[in-house]
Amino acid sequence: MLTNDRKNTPAEKQFQRPASIKDIEKPHESLQRHISSLEHTNTDIIRRLIQICMFKDNEIGNHILRVGEISRFLADKAGATPEQAYFIGIAAPMHDIGKIGIPDSILYKPGAISANEYEILKTHTLIGGNIFKNPNSPEIEYARQAAMYHHERWDGQGYPHGLSEEAIPFAARVTAVADVFDELLSWRMYKEPTSETNAVKIITRNKGSQFDPLVVEAFMENLEEICDIRNTMMNKADNLWERYPHFNN
Repeated sequence: MLTNDRKNTPAEKQFQRPASIKDIEKPHESLQRHISSLEHTNTDIIRRLIQICMFKDNEIGNHILRVGEISRFLADKAGATPEQAYFIGIAAPMHDIGKIGIPDSILYKPGAISANEYEILKTHTLIGGNIFKNPNSPEIEYARQAAMYHHERWDGQGYPHGLSEEAIPFAARVTAVADVFDELLSWRMYKEPTSETNAVKIITRNKGSQFDPLVVEAFMENLEEICDIRNTMMNKADNLWERYPHFNN
């Protein structure tokens, strides 16, 4: 397994629990108690937002659930703690929630969008970040990170803020790889799906430019499992959201 020596951002530190003897002696029991205390509140909020996405566009709804599950797996393999990976998996489906504020004439345009339409489309990151502003839990903070920063690039050429390298929250760096991989393999009104082979080539070609090299390495080392996760979810698409989180529990 790859190790991740990154430092937590101030926002992530805000929601870290102080270590205790019980945490050290029984980490799994402590994690489960913490998760159970939150799942009926903030997880339920995110679940309802996912349902809104499903009502608007069922395939997009299934896409965001696949991104969530792949992100959880990928975060774990890239060195996140079990708690971090769990929360990233819950939050990653919210990466495109800001698109509810983008006109359908742009989102569902059959052909290429104009430069002006592209600038409007880019604002979905700001809209999503604003939906989850002033977070009060790990789920909401990670959702804010995924929504706001998943189009930032490792080389600093992304949007909306032009962040680079580890200034981009880890959750967003993981979500970015999962999102692009699943999007490449998905049918859209404006494009045909590409092959797994070509999708992998695109991900690896953008290692160190668009994507965090560590996350791409974890992606490549666990590619077979990631493809299995996606294919399994494709076969169970009819009731995925009812089993969130996580689809295979």
